[in-house]
Amino acid sequence: MADRVIAITGATGKLGQVVAGHFAGTEARLALLARSQEEVAALASGLPGGKDRHAGFAVDLGDAASAKRAATAVREKLGPASVLLQLVGGYAGGTPFADGDDEEFRHLLDLNLWSTIHA
Repeated sequence: MADRVIAITGATGKLGQVVAGHFAGTEARLALLARSQEEVAALASGLPGGKDRHAGFAVDLGDAASAKRAATAVREKLGPASVLLQLVGGYAGGTPFADGDDEEFRHLLDLNLWSTIHA
């Protein structure tokens, strides 16, 4: 994986941080994507290779224009991504499916479906 660019969405989440730590150890260059620029910048700095090898990008994957801007920024800063690890997602637990409401389902579709399409 040395010198390949790996794009990781949801990079500042619990799973994203573990995955980023693993791939930073492979000498890959990481494009770390999440909603908070401050959080992805801090994550990039704390990984092996730091900001010399990795970069953080703020993005809202629920918005196609934001996703396109982030993709362009990744290519300009690190080069084209060889791997995409789409770790954005969520679920609603505790309520039977039949008892769910349209607002909750819209939220889950936006979070899981649109973020994956835009990634």
